[in-house]
Amino acid sequence: MAGKVTHTWSLANNFKHESNYLTVIPENIKIVQRFLLEEFGEEFPLISLLEYGIGVHLSGLSDEVKMLMEWLFENSNIQILVATTTIAQGVNFPVANIVLASHQYPFGKDMPPEDFWNLAGRAGRVNQGSVGIIALAAKDQEKAEQLKKFVNKNVESLNSTLVHMVQQAIEQWGDLNLHLLYKQPEWSSFLQYLAHTYRQIGNHEKFVTTVEQVLRGTLGFQDLRRNNPKAATDLVNGVRRYAEKISGRPLSLVDNTGFSWESVSKTLSRLKKERISQEIWDADNLFIQDSGSLQKILLILQDIPELSKNLEQISGTGGVNQSSLANMITDWVNGASLKEIAQEYFTTNVGGKTVKFTEAITNCCQKLFKLNQTVSWGLSALQTLTFKEEEFDLLPQAEQKTLRNLPARVFYGVNSDDAITLRLLGVPRKAAQPLAKQLGERLFNQDLPLSRLRNELAKVDAIDWTQAMGQVGQDYYTIWKILEGNE
Repeated sequence: MAGKVTHTWSLANNFKHESNYLTVIPENIKIVQRFLLEEFGEEFPLISLLEYGIGVHLSGLSDEVKMLMEWLFENSNIQILVATTTIAQGVNFPVANIVLASHQYPFGKDMPPEDFWNLAGRAGRVNQGSVGIIALAAKDQEKAEQLKKFVNKNVESLNSTLVHMVQQAIEQWGDLNLHLLYKQPEWSSFLQYLAHTYRQIGNHEKFVTTVEQVLRGTLGFQDLRRNNPKAATDLVNGVRRYAEKISGRPLSLVDNTGFSWESVSKTLSRLKKERISQEIWDADNLFIQDSGSLQKILLILQDIPELSKNLEQISGTGGVNQSSLANMITDWVNGASLKEIAQEYFTTNVGGKTVKFTEAITNCCQKLFKLNQTVSWGLSALQTLTFKEEEFDLLPQAEQKTLRNLPARVFYGVNSDDAITLRLLGVPRKAAQPLAKQLGERLFNQDLPLSRLRNELAKVDAIDWTQAMGQVGQDYYTIWKILEGNE
């Protein structure tokens, strides 16, 4: 278990010695190697690591590659998996033991208790061995004592997030004016919860009289009231004042965007000021190089608190400047490979120094996938704010579908509705666009629900994949079956 993504590759290389070399390479590894060659190019170090029975699992990989690492590990084709905390996200491996190379995240921050227990829970599960061992690496006695304190601290009860939020806000501001706290992610989530609850109750007086009861249902508020009654009272009063501010507002926009009402209100004003209208959502012009429309949208997204932090992390480090984001998204939607995007945008760091290919491709995957998730969310939210529901319903069905799917083009990295459908069905990105053209009328003209389309796609054999993609189509067909659990 590596503490940093950058350490993962060097840790993996430590196991790459002659005694671990596989004299006979299993067919499962060979098919994954050919897939990696197509996706990342021959320089990608994971290709050779697999020949030593070594896999890696980190955020700097595509979801398909991470799933393939899990598949190889579950089938005992690889014996060593070097991973970051991505391995803790819902994976149910037959893991006997876990070794933590570090108990800290970058910049000396201790791993949160919830992350530690999530990782610890991977080892020694029922039917996967009777005892699981979680080891933390210490180079000397001083480090060992530090780790003992870390483990003991994680055994104690966790402090409530709500308690910490309230106390911190009171210390900083002296009062709980909730509408001023919306720029902080944890408070934005709380304000969205209040707006949703207010909307569900549907009556201002009823909400005000029951607000304490609403809060009482959370363990955090109970803890706050027990340990700091004044802070609990301040929170109730703050919520009452906030209810007055949002009374009469179109709170459905909060639920439909995932933003606080304050972010919604300010974004609506910005859209009006910038004269952003329905015309901006032109599928033919949005995803073209140096698209003024996409750049204008990104500038608005960068000012939305719920999105701005992610966008700053993407553009602020690693050699990617602000003006590159729109073109990077455009390249992704129009089919550029991860290797091509890495070479175009990630070959230099923030200081202008050239970086190695492994660092470039890792940084590319980390930044690009976060960018896609953030921007697809933002595009969907802005569509909600620029289209009135009754106006949208007047559009032809085909146009409605294309408009709704624009955020999905960014998320899945394809540029047609049919290719999005194939991505939803687990088809790897590189195969989705050519396969959509190949299957065209046979698969998509019947307007079948997704479950039926899945059954129909399962009937398609490898010949169609090779006709669509060439010889590599056979490998992508096999990879798709693996990813879908049918191989």
